[in-house]
Amino acid sequence: MSTSRRRFGLLSVMALAATPALARAEVVELAPGVGGPVTEGGEQNGGPGNEQPTVVHLDKNGTRYVVTIFMSSAVTEQEAPWQCKCTSVALSATAPPRIVANAVQLTNHKSNRPCNHPKAATDGKVILWTYGQNERRGGNTRTYVTAVDEMCNPVADRIRISDDDRNNEGAPDLVWNGGGRFTAGYLSTGGEDERSTAVGIDADASSGKVVLAKRWAQVVVRPSNIGRPALLAMPGDRTLLCAARGDQRPPEDGVACGMLDVTGGRVIWRRLIAASDKEHKVFMNQPSLAALAGGRVALQVIESDGGGRRKNTKGRSKTHLYTLFPTDVAPNLLYKVANLGPYQAHSAVCSGAYGPDGAVMTGVFDASITGSGLAMVTFTSYEAQGKKLVLDPRVVGAHDGDAGYMANIYGGNPAKQGREFMRCLGDVPNPGFGVTGGFMPEAKTLFLAPYTGRKPSEPKNALFLGILAGHTPGKPLPPFDPTSGAGEVGMPEVSEAPELPPDPMSGTGEAPAPMRMDSSLPTARRKELGCAAAPSGGSALAGLLGLFALFGLRRAWLAALLALGCGSGEIVLDPDGRLAARRAERERMEADRKADAGTQ
Repeated sequence: MSTSRRRFGLLSVMALAATPALARAEVVELAPGVGGPVTEGGEQNGGPGNEQPTVVHLDKNGTRYVVTIFMSSAVTEQEAPWQCKCTSVALSATAPPRIVANAVQLTNHKSNRPCNHPKAATDGKVILWTYGQNERRGGNTRTYVTAVDEMCNPVADRIRISDDDRNNEGAPDLVWNGGGRFTAGYLSTGGEDERSTAVGIDADASSGKVVLAKRWAQVVVRPSNIGRPALLAMPGDRTLLCAARGDQRPPEDGVACGMLDVTGGRVIWRRLIAASDKEHKVFMNQPSLAALAGGRVALQVIESDGGGRRKNTKGRSKTHLYTLFPTDVAPNLLYKVANLGPYQAHSAVCSGAYGPDGAVMTGVFDASITGSGLAMVTFTSYEAQGKKLVLDPRVVGAHDGDAGYMANIYGGNPAKQGREFMRCLGDVPNPGFGVTGGFMPEAKTLFLAPYTGRKPSEPKNALFLGILAGHTPGKPLPPFDPTSGAGEVGMPEVSEAPELPPDPMSGTGEAPAPMRMDSSLPTARRKELGCAAAPSGGSALAGLLGLFALFGLRRAWLAALLALGCGSGEIVLDPDGRLAARRAERERMEADRKADAGTQ
């Protein structure tokens, strides 16, 4: 492989080089940029056209299908402001991708959140997907799971997986763990007990129809006002869940993660990974996860200064890409690369084999929050031994990508809130690989990058499926063309072996059984004391004796009962006064937070 190289101190930055034959990305237009009212300056719940696509692939009867579920405001007035739709694309060895199921409408709910934040996952046989929806206009959002087949036909009755009517519960994620097991996660916010929760789901297709069942529910990150969860299935019946932790927006704690045993919903450990620094206006949020080689994990977190909160002028933001080696003991932070991608606002990560040698790389997928730049995937990897950082930015499509502009002016809170949720997918086998005259024949695998953006002739965001080459055995990829109209890619910053931040709310070792939210103990009081993972037997006994000594028999017994209400665990009695400060801050911000309570 030929390379071009620039040296910055001891760090070697390499750009993959190659032949012009693979320079293009293939693009399929999935939906036009129409739908809903068109008003100068935007309109509340007017709908941005298309938004928040989620994509999976599966094989059926010898054909590879790429299925995209998305929010569409191209609906009737009675179905407004939007509904969820599904489009299926068939990949062929010898022909371009073709749409075989076109914008099939999956929902028909009459409310102001009829289908928000869809996320799909597949076991290769059926596609499960989850979404948030409120039953009536202005009511609280609830989270549901259902299923479709490769042609977007519904194949299961939906089930509700959230259980707290007092909160808005949505912004879900979903992954497949093997067999008929899936793990979902959702945010529960807007009330006294705000949290990011994981749910175990079984999918049984033995009877011909897919039957879904909720097996367990477990709180992983708490408190969590804006903790939209990111999930990653791990080997050995494990799921890694990361979410923003803190009572405020943006989160004053940062991003925390927890490792789950999905056989029963046990939290093995939970830990703050990326800490905010409120005093210096550094807020860590928006986690995204991808699997790397050898059990490593890429965790992207986006830093902001909080300047964009509830106003149209957005603040400063910056990406941080952490590499973890999570085990049943700890997250094991290896290194961090900051300042990746041209836009660094609402990006996400995926991973897969890439380039002529098929090394697993992380793809940082982002687009402009003003809707005026090309969507890009920046492929990257870092080798600590040789201090070598590889960067390879790629344009996803010819039309501008939008990471939030249309959602901002046509969403639920115009000029105050609105963002796109970027998602991509790697390691998709290409049926055209090695076929003379076939579809992208040099590429053994593909990356899928659905994105939204405006065409000059349309008033709102269209939906596109970008298809990029992944592993190209023996065929080097072309150099990045800086004149392509893409955003400028800045110089990354590498930190080796960074330390995890202090975290008095962390837990290690055995964790409590799944939390039951039907406890008779007051929710507010449970949150005031808080719960961490259960310590060893000796430290648990010492902790209980300490409670009796410190508070006397009556108060210590109450604290023990509260511990049982959260699961058998260690009581964290506001060690640094932060919980008391949070309550005071909550009272000052309550009116503002109610306006922010919606989860898309």
